[in-house]
Amino acid sequence: MMNLSIGQKIALGFSAAMSALILIGMTLYWNLRQVEEDAGWVTHTLQVEKELDGTMLDLMKAENRAQAYLNTPDPAFKESVEKARGDLHSRIRTLRTLTSDNPHQVARLDQFEPLTSARLDGLLQLTRLHDLKVAASDPRMDVVARESKTMSEQLDSLVAEMSQEEENLLAQRQARAAATETLTFNVITYGTLLAFVLVGIAGWLVSRSITNPLRLLGLGASKIGGGDYGHRVNVNTKDEVGDLAGLFNRMAIQVEERQRILGDKDWLKTGLTKFSQVFQGQRDVEAVCQKVLAELAALLDARHLVLYLAEAAPEGEGDGGLRFQAGYAHDNPAPRLRKGQGLAGQAAVDRRRVVLDPIPENYLKINSVLGEAKPRQIVVQPAVYEGRTKAVIELATLHPLTPVQLDFLDQFAESFGVVLNLIEAMTRTEALLKESQALSLDLKRNQEELSEKNMALEEQTERLQASEMQLQEQQEELKQTNEELEQTNEEMQQTNEEMEEKVNLLAEQKKQMEKINREIEQARESIEEKAQELAQTSKYKSDFLANMSHELRTPLNSLLILSKMLADNGGENLTEKQVQYAKTIHSSGNDLLQLINDILDLSKIESGMVELEIVDMPLADLQRFVEHTFRHVAESKGLAFRAEIAPGAPETIRTDVRRLEQIVKNLLSNAFKFTPHGSVDLVIGPVEGGWRVPNERLDRVGTVVGFTVKDTGIGVSEEKQQMIFEAFRQGEAGTNRKYGGTGLGLSISRELAWQLGGSLELKSAPEAGSAFTLYLPLAGPAELKVPLSPAPRERRAAASQASPSSAHSAQTGSQEAAGSAPNALSLPSDVEDDRGNLAPGDRILLIIEDDRNFASIMVDFAREKNFKAVVAPSVEQGIAMARQVVPTAITLDLHLPDSEGWIVLDQLKHDPKTRHIPIHIISVDEGRERSLRLGAVSYSQKPVTRELLQAAFSRTLDFVERPVKNLLIVEDNETQRQSMVELIGNGDVKTTAVGTAAEAFKALDAVHFDCMVIDLGLPDMAGIDFIRQVQEKYGAAAPPVIVYTGKELTRKEETDLRRVAESIVIKNVRSPERLLDETALFLHRVQTRLPEAARHMIEQVQKNDSVIAGRKVLVVDDDVRNIFALTSALEAAKMVVKYAESGQEGIDILAADPETEIVLMDVMMPGMDGFEAIRRIRKMERFRRIPIISVTAKAMPGDREKCLQAGASDYITKPVDIEKLKSLLRVWLYR
Repeated sequence: MMNLSIGQKIALGFSAAMSALILIGMTLYWNLRQVEEDAGWVTHTLQVEKELDGTMLDLMKAENRAQAYLNTPDPAFKESVEKARGDLHSRIRTLRTLTSDNPHQVARLDQFEPLTSARLDGLLQLTRLHDLKVAASDPRMDVVARESKTMSEQLDSLVAEMSQEEENLLAQRQARAAATETLTFNVITYGTLLAFVLVGIAGWLVSRSITNPLRLLGLGASKIGGGDYGHRVNVNTKDEVGDLAGLFNRMAIQVEERQRILGDKDWLKTGLTKFSQVFQGQRDVEAVCQKVLAELAALLDARHLVLYLAEAAPEGEGDGGLRFQAGYAHDNPAPRLRKGQGLAGQAAVDRRRVVLDPIPENYLKINSVLGEAKPRQIVVQPAVYEGRTKAVIELATLHPLTPVQLDFLDQFAESFGVVLNLIEAMTRTEALLKESQALSLDLKRNQEELSEKNMALEEQTERLQASEMQLQEQQEELKQTNEELEQTNEEMQQTNEEMEEKVNLLAEQKKQMEKINREIEQARESIEEKAQELAQTSKYKSDFLANMSHELRTPLNSLLILSKMLADNGGENLTEKQVQYAKTIHSSGNDLLQLINDILDLSKIESGMVELEIVDMPLADLQRFVEHTFRHVAESKGLAFRAEIAPGAPETIRTDVRRLEQIVKNLLSNAFKFTPHGSVDLVIGPVEGGWRVPNERLDRVGTVVGFTVKDTGIGVSEEKQQMIFEAFRQGEAGTNRKYGGTGLGLSISRELAWQLGGSLELKSAPEAGSAFTLYLPLAGPAELKVPLSPAPRERRAAASQASPSSAHSAQTGSQEAAGSAPNALSLPSDVEDDRGNLAPGDRILLIIEDDRNFASIMVDFAREKNFKAVVAPSVEQGIAMARQVVPTAITLDLHLPDSEGWIVLDQLKHDPKTRHIPIHIISVDEGRERSLRLGAVSYSQKPVTRELLQAAFSRTLDFVERPVKNLLIVEDNETQRQSMVELIGNGDVKTTAVGTAAEAFKALDAVHFDCMVIDLGLPDMAGIDFIRQVQEKYGAAAPPVIVYTGKELTRKEETDLRRVAESIVIKNVRSPERLLDETALFLHRVQTRLPEAARHMIEQVQKNDSVIAGRKVLVVDDDVRNIFALTSALEAAKMVVKYAESGQEGIDILAADPETEIVLMDVMMPGMDGFEAIRRIRKMERFRRIPIISVTAKAMPGDREKCLQAGASDYITKPVDIEKLKSLLRVWLYR
C-alpha cells in the first residue's frame, strides 16, 4: 500500500471486492455443475431400475406366452416366446451400457444374461415337448420344470441384488445433492457477507493510507510555521502524497538553510559591532589587547590566546620581530619572536592566516584545576594594515572554527590592524611632543655643564703636576715588581710538572675506555648472534607448525569425508542411531580442526605475523553481528541477553573488523558458557580510564572505546585471574573438570587486543559474575606512538605487576562460540555500497565484481532502480554474502582474483537457499551458452552500454515482480502432456501445453515464456528444426529450451541439440525427477516453497550429479587413508576413479590412460612432490590442458600461488569439503 499511487490504491480496493465476487460466482458455478451432475446420476439410477423391471417383465411375458401355448396350442404364442429372446438381449445390452462404471453390476449381468438365455431355452423346450405330445407326467417334463424353477429363483435373486445396489446408489446421490444445495446456500450467505467485509476493510485501508500522510503534512507545516525549521515529515509512501511530502521536506531544508545564513550574517555583524565599541576611545595598547583577547575567547569559544605586536626594526637591520603583548589562559609564552620563527612568525611574514588541524600529539594541552584536554584546532591570524603586519593573534579551540567564524576573524583582523595603526600614530605624536620638550630642557642643562667643565679643567691642570711627582715614585715600585715576577716563573714550572702527571693519568683512563668499548662490541655481537638463533628457532617453529598441520589434517581429511558420507546415509542402510554416531564423529573432527587453527592463530600472533586490515567499522554492525550470533544461544539457555551502544558513543571505530569480532565472540562465548542462570550483557561506549596496567599507549591517545562483557556466572578467584590469560591454562584443572575447553580463547584475545593497540582487563569474584573489558583507541593502532608488539616477556612482566582484574576461564575458542558463519557484511569494502543500511523487505542487488570502477557504476545504477547494492570483490565473499543476504538478484563477473566466477554460479545453483535467485553474467569472455545452460538468467559481454544494463535490469525486475512464471510444453502425446503439467504445476507456474509446432508458435507470439519443454517427435515439424526457428525468430528473447524425448540419440544428434538447447532429458524411469529439476532451475523457482514430494524428487536428482557422473579422475596421494576417503566419496558420485601413491606413479598411470579427464594432486609427497609432478605433467603435450586440482594440508600463506605457478588449475585445502570439491569438479569438467 505504501508504494502505490492513490488511483492504484482505490483500484486495489475495488479489485478486492471484485475478487471476492468472482470467487463467490465461481463457487456457485461449481456447485450448480455439481447439482446438475448429481441429478444426472439420479436419473441414471432410475433408468437402470426401469430397464431391470422391463427385463423381468419381458421374461414374465415369455413365460406367460409359453404357458398359454401349452394350454392353447396357438402358433402365435410360440413365436412371441422366440421373439422375446431378441428383446431381452437388447435390454441386457442397454443395462451393460448403463452399468459399465459399476464392476459389481457388470459381474451380475454376466451371470444374468446366460441364465436368461437358459430360461428361454427351457420355455422353448417345453413347447417342443408339447408339440411331440409328451404327457405332463413324463419325467422329461418334470426335469424341465424343476430346472425352470431353479433358474427363475436365481434370476429373481440377481434382479433383487441389482435393484438393491441401485437403490443404495440412489440414496447416496440424493444425499450428495442435498449437501451440495446446503453448500450453495452457505456460499451465497457467507460469501456475500465476506465480500461486504472485504470492501469495508479495503475502503478503510485506502482512506487511512491517504488521510494519515495528509495529517502529517499539516502537522509539519504548523511546526515549521512555529519556528521548528529542522522538522521533517516522515511520509514514505510512493504516491502523490509521498511526492508532496518530498517537496515539503525540500522546502523545509531551503527554509532552514536560509535561516542559518541569516543567523550567521547577524552573528557576524553583532560581533564586529561589539568590537567597534571596544575600540572606541582606546589609547592604551596593552588594555586594548587584553580586552580583545577576552572578547575573542568568549565569542569564538577559544581556550588559549596569545597576542604579539610587531616591533620596528633598528635602522639598517631589515624587518623587526614580534614581542608578546597579551595572553589568555596561557603560561610562559615566548617574550619575543623573530619574523619567520614558528607559525606566528611565518604568518607575520606571509600576512596570511595559518590553521593547524589536526594538531599533533603532545603539541599543546589546555589545563584547568580539574584536568586537561587536547585542543582540536589552532588558528594564527595576522592583523595587517596597508601591507604591514601590525600584530599576530594565536588561538586554540576545542572545536574547529566554522567558515562564518573564520570570516569574522578576517574582518576583525582588518579592523584591529586599523585600530593598532591609529593608536601607534597617536603614541608616536605624543612621543615627538615629549621629545621636543625634553630637548629644550637638555639645551639649558648643557650650557650650565659647559661652565662647570671650564672650572674643572683648571683643577685638572693642578692635578697633572701632582701626577708627575707620583710617577717617579711608581718607577721605584716597578723595580720591586720585576723581582716578584722571577719568583712567579719558578712556581709556574712546578705547575707544568703537575699537568704532565694529569695527562699521563688521562691516557691510562683512555685505555680503560677502549677496553670497555671492546667488551660492549663483543656483547653486541653476542646479542646479534642470539637474535639470529631466535630467528632460526622461529623458523623451526613455523616449519614444525606447518608440518604438524599437515600431519594432523591428513588423517582428519579421511575422518571428515568418511564420517560425512556415513552421516548422509546415501545408501539408506544405517539406523538412526548409527547416523547419529557418524554425525558425532564428524562434529568432533571439526572441533579438532578448529583447535589446530587456533594453535596456528596463536603462533602467528606471538611471532608478529598477524596482518591487520584497519578500516572504519560502524559499531552498529558489531551490535547486529552479536545479536545475530548469540540471540539463539541466550534463548536456548534461558538467559537474558542485551547488546547496546551507550549514549555518546562514536558511530565508528578504526580497527580490524575480523579481529574485533573474534575477541568479542570469544568473550561472549565464555560468558554464556560459565553463566548457568541470570544475564549476559555487552555494552559499548567511550571510557576515560579503567585499565589497571600502566598503559602508555592508551594513556597517550585521545579517545578510548570500551567493550564490556558482563555476566552473572560463576566468576573466578583472584589468584587464578592472571593464570587464565596464559595459553592452555584454565580456571579449573584435574580429571573432574566441569567445563571443557582448550584454554586458548583468552590468550588469543589478549594478544589480539595488544596488536590492535589496546588491552583486555577483567574484574571478577567467585559466584559474583565477571566483567571483561576490551579497551581500544578510537583512531586505531595508527594513532599510537609506541611499539605495538613488544616482546612477550615484557608484556608478561607488565601484566604481572598489575593487580588482577578479570573473569573466569580462558578455555574458549572458535569451536566454543555460538557457531555461526562469519558475518560477510562486516567485512570492509573498497566501494561505497549499502551493506550498513539493509532492512527486511529491501530489494538487494549483489554485485560480485573486483573492478572498483565498474562496481561503483553498478552501485549507482542499482540505486537508480530503487535497489540497494552490496559489492563482493571475490568468490569467497560473493558466496558468503549471497547465502547471508539472499539478494533479489546478482550480477557476476567470471574473472575474480581468488578463483573463477563459474564456481559462484555452480555453488549458488546447487544450494536450495539461493537456487532461485536470478544471476546476470557480465564478463569480458564469451560464455553465453554455458552461463544460460548452468542457470543464469542472462549474459552480457564487457564492455557493456547503459542500454544493455537497462535491458538486464528490466528482465531481472520482470522475474522479481512476476511471481507466476510461464512454461510452454510442446508434446504431441496428450497423456504425456497432462502428466508433465501435473508434475510441474504448483501455483507458481502457469503451464501452456500444446501438441504441434504451429500451436507452439501461436502461443509464443501471444505470451512471453520463461522456459520451454519440447519433445522431438512433433507431427508437423522436426523438433530440432522447430528449436532453430524459434531462436531465429525471437533471438535473445527466446526462452531456454529443455529437450524431453524418448528417442535414443546418436552422438551427432546430441551434439547438434546441445548447440541449440540448454538441457536434454531422455525419458526413462528417473526422467520425471530430472525434468522437474531442470524446469525449477530455469524458472528460478524457490525450492523450499515446492511441495514436499517435488522437493524430494529434486534432492534425489541433485544427489546423482550428471555433470561428473561417469567421468574419469586420477587421485594422487601418498596417504592410503586419503586415497580411500576420496575414492569412496567420488565413486559415490558415480565417477570412475584411479589412484597413485606417488608423483611418478601418477605420471605413469596418466600416460597409460590418456582418457583421464581430471587429476587431484596432493602437494606433500616423498620423492617427487606435487609441484614437480604437476610441472612434468604440463610438459606432456597430451596433458597441457588437463584440469589439475592441487590438494594440500599445509594451509600456509602463499601455498595457493605456489600451486598455480607450478601449473595447477585450482587449489583446495584439507580437510576436503566434498561439496566444494564437487563444485570444482563440475566447473572444470563442464563440456
